Amino acid sequence: MASLTPKEKIFALLNSLNTAHKGPLAYINSNKYIQHNLTVADGLAGFSEVMKNAHLEEFSANVVRVF
Repeated sequence: MASLTPKEKIFALLNSLNTAHKGPLAYINSNKYIQHNLTVADGLAGFSEVMKNAHLEEFSANVVRVF
């Protein structure tokens, strides 16, 4: 199995908002991750908590292109 390119990882992560698939969260570099949403706790733990409790109808991402 070939590893994913950085663009493919970004697409998978953004698309996980549509599918609730948690696997792409592993692509986030926890040493460089910055949470910009003030309603979400800092770090990957906060982001993961949001994703764990999210309903698919609350999130969506329409990925047109990744560069």
